[in-house]
Amino acid sequence: MLSCQHVLVHDNVLTPDDTILQSAVCDGGVYPTHRVGQTHAPTFRKLDLAHNTSEAALADIDAGIPSDPTVIGIGPLNGPWAAADPATVLGLAVRKSGFKTGVTNGRVRALLTTNLSVEYPSTTRYFDDVLEVEGVDPLVDFSQGGDSGAVVVDGNREALGLVFAGENDEDVTYVVRIANVFGALGVQSFL
Repeated sequence: MLSCQHVLVHDNVLTPDDTILQSAVCDGGVYPTHRVGQTHAPTFRKLDLAHNTSEAALADIDAGIPSDPTVIGIGPLNGPWAAADPATVLGLAVRKSGFKTGVTNGRVRALLTTNLSVEYPSTTRYFDDVLEVEGVDPLVDFSQGGDSGAVVVDGNREALGLVFAGENDEDVTYVVRIANVFGALGVQSFL
């Protein structure tokens, strides 16, 4: 299972065999009823204070838990976004299916190259090379708290990245690029 690091790893410290619940405790999840998996090492790259380009982790799904790589409301993924130049993403129409807001539509507004500050429980961390997405429906935020880890796709259902932060008062969502996620985790694909 691929998700955001702050979803799967508590406060930047991986404890192997940590239990993964779906839904999370803050959303009503109860152990052992909602257990779906566990973390294992090495499945994430520890976040630095600055110059992070990924915020993701992997976990094992428990035997007997059904899993389906289809994105709810969107369909099966067709691999990672294939464009070689990240700048070509500007203005691109995107979608995601999040736990909190469901399927929403947006467009890539910017490629932030340096110093996006993100507040974590213990500190502020800074990110480089992330996408900034805005919703296209003025009545619906592209994402909200609880959507972290949702995959953001283009019209071909190619994965651009993962939702990891945002500013709801401005309907701005920040997305770590899937190429950076794969590089940080040492994986080639999630399909």
